[in-house]
Amino acid sequence: MSRKGNTTSVLIVTILLLLLLIPSSAMVIANTVLDKTTIASGQAIKMNPNLTNLITTQNILAKKVHVGDIDIAYKMFGKGEVLVFIPGSSMTMDEWEPNVLNRLASNHTLILFDNRGIGKTTAGNKTWSIEQFAIDTAGLLDALNIEKPVDVLGFSLGGSIAQELTLMHPQKVDKLILYASNCGGKSTIPPQISPTAMKSMMSGNASKDTFLSGLFPKEWLKANAAYVQKFISLMTSNTKR
Repeated sequence: MSRKGNTTSVLIVTILLLLLLIPSSAMVIANTVLDKTTIASGQAIKMNPNLTNLITTQNILAKKVHVGDIDIAYKMFGKGEVLVFIPGSSMTMDEWEPNVLNRLASNHTLILFDNRGIGKTTAGNKTWSIEQFAIDTAGLLDALNIEKPVDVLGFSLGGSIAQELTLMHPQKVDKLILYASNCGGKSTIPPQISPTAMKSMMSGNASKDTFLSGLFPKEWLKANAAYVQKFISLMTSNTKR
């Protein structure tokens, strides 16, 4: 992927976080500063179970800005180059993993926001589509007077939005990070789980055990039991707000 005057760097990143399908044979860690990818095969990586003393987005004041036919709720904090987080389907900006935010905010200015019709962002009157969500994201950057290309991280559905944003506005994107997402079409490889389990997960009716076993290797779940439990509790408290 290229554009005049600047080449868009594309990083395909697999990160050990909840809701991420992790290959049991390898973990891919993207170093966005050095623009290289390191593969650590067969290593048991333990997440930090301590979620205290971290950035909690609930304590950061949300602001709103008018973009097209909607008012987008967003939070902006940290220092350094801008990194925009595009959330997945039905995900709010307060559901990003605190460990990740805490580390990235030390050298990036983070922009979190709610997609159209989700959380505190209004629904508007335009038809919802990946293209429209990308238009909303581009409009948010314009409304915030961000002129330099930014790094963009898209999670799940947000990864599709991030790809569309890059295709529509390559001059706005420096590095593109696709997290637990896919390219769509015939080349997409679906998660290797049963159709019944997939249907229950997509409908939101899956049990906790089905959900976790469908996304994580058993060895990782066992090694990170305390972390997983804490994060599930955090996610549950967010959905009850």
